[in-house]
Formats: sequence, C-alpha cells, structure tokens
Amino acid sequence: MAAEHDSNSRLGRCEVCDSQDAKYTCPACEVKTCCLKCVNIHKKELNCNGVRNRVDYKPLSKFNNMDLQSDYMLLEEMTRSVETFSRDPTKRFTRLATELPPHLFKLRAAATRRGTHLCFLPQCFTRHKENTTFFNWKTQLIKWRIDWIFPECDNLKISSDQCLETELLSHFTSSFLVRDNTPLSDQQKLQSYYAIGLPGLLLLLKAELCRKKETQFFELDPHESLRENLKGKTVIEYPTIYVVKRHNKHMFNIVDIEEESEIEAEDDPYDTSGKKAFLTIRKRHAELRNKNKSLLLSYSDQSSSENESEEPIEKKSHYDKPVIRHCTENCR
Repeated sequence: MAAEHDSNSRLGRCEVCDSQDAKYTCPACEVKTCCLKCVNIHKKELNCNGVRNRVDYKPLSKFNNMDLQSDYMLLEEMTRSVETFSRDPTKRFTRLATELPPHLFKLRAAATRRGTHLCFLPQCFTRHKENTTFFNWKTQLIKWRIDWIFPECDNLKISSDQCLETELLSHFTSSFLVRDNTPLSDQQKLQSYYAIGLPGLLLLLKAELCRKKETQFFELDPHESLRENLKGKTVIEYPTIYVVKRHNKHMFNIVDIEEESEIEAEDDPYDTSGKKAFLTIRKRHAELRNKNKSLLLSYSDQSSSENESEEPIEKKSHYDKPVIRHCTENCR
C-alpha cells in the first residue's frame, strides 16, 4: 500500500483527493492540488481566495530571489499609486489644514452661534456634493437639507431641501403622512405610517462622533423648531433623522440626558472646524485671568499693609529748594 502512494512529482500527492500527483500550489495557503475540482474544493473548505499575501512575513532563511522581486514590484506599485493620487485633484485635497470657502465658513459660524457643531467632509465625498444647506445672509436664517430614513420600510430614504430652521419638526414630518405629497412608488411602502399617524411616531437623530461602537440616537421633540432640536448636537454636512414607530423604541439605543452631556463633552478626533482649539484657548485665557486677578489682589493687600506700617514721607517740590544768589558787587 505504501508503494501505491509513492509519487514521482516534485509537489507530492494531492492534499485534497490523495489519489493523483499534485500539479498546482495555492499561492495563498500553499495547498497542493491536482485538478480544478480539487482547487475549488479547497477554496470552499478553507475559505481561501487564492491570492497571495504580498506583505506576509517570511524568515530570511526562506527568502529567495522571487520574493525579492515581488517586494520590489510592490514598492513600485505603491509609488505609482501615490503619484497618481497626487495628480488627481479630487483625491489630493482634504479639509485638514485648509480654510473653508466663504459660504461654508459663514454657514458654520451661523450654526455655531445656534449651538450646533457643524462638520464638513472633503470635497470629493458624495455626502458633501449632495448637501444643499445654505445660510441666507439677508434673513439670517439657515435652510437645511434633511434625509428622512424609514427603517420599517427597508430603510426608505426621502430627502427634503430648504427646510427652514424656524419651522416645527412636526410640520416636515406631517408632509410625509399625506399621500398626495409622497411619490407613487413610496406610497405602498408607507402604508403602515399612514395608519399610525404622527402621535405614534418617534423622531431620532444619529449621534455623530461617538466613541462607543454601537450606534446611538438622540430623541427629538416634534413640537419644537428645527433650530431647537439641533442645539447642542453634532451634524456632519446635514442632519439625518430616523422616523421610527413608537412601539419599536426598544430596538434603538436612545441616549439619556446625562449621556447626552457626556457625548457633547467628548473630544472630536476628526475636528477640522477648530472647535477643540478654540475651547482650549478659551480655557487657558480664563485660567490666566484668574491667576492674574489673584496676583493683583495679593499684591494690593501686601502694599496696603506696608503703607500702614510706614510713616508717610513728605515730598518736596522743586519750588522749596533754596535759591542761591550770586553777589556781583563782591566779584568786582
């Protein structure tokens, strides 16, 4: 039996069927196979894609000229990719260490005055290209773009443009509960929302820049304006609001009031708006003012105690100095 399994092949016997000599070696897992059928079997059983890991560690004792050539080609491809990206204007610039255009700067400043932390993505991002939010300089009002997500309808998304910040949130939501205001393709999906109505719905805003792995949401008040609901929140480009049925509230991780203050106090690791630097400088200035104030108080107390212990010294003016008159008659 042992003689039957002897093989004259350099690769030995096939490791899948063990009936024929091996002809192929998998570049990824180095399994020896004899035919296409065995190759497919080993890929399915070992979940192997057949692509060699070009950055896998290999000891120096097993390093050969083919490995050296492969590493050289990998470095050449990386250099070529870097040069290609440097010539592509959509991938060459980001929002880091660059000034915002005037219209975005005014929009972010207006949002900051309202207590909303507004962040912008790089120019080539799809979310940034779709953003139609703008700040009307004459009326001093922000018109937001809002994405409405309906999770019970296979995550149906409906976008609204030019949503005035002074309008109530229920005004925008009630427009989707009217059949005439929704497209025909979406009316069938929103049948359950039509039956429940606004009192049976819950409006949730995704908590952005949260350090926890699970997605968290803020509960919004439909009877408040859009400006009041976004106050104290972080928005990336434009708000995304989830319209959820109230009896499915337990399926979402809703942030409490205490947790909401903790999330707002967290540092933004991708802060490109200067909020973190501004808060740090303002904190240092407050500390310096308090320190200077305490030093002035201690110095004034010390000087007042010294003045009380010492006697007052009379100051003589230049008019009190003796006048020396020269006699011209004796000099003659």
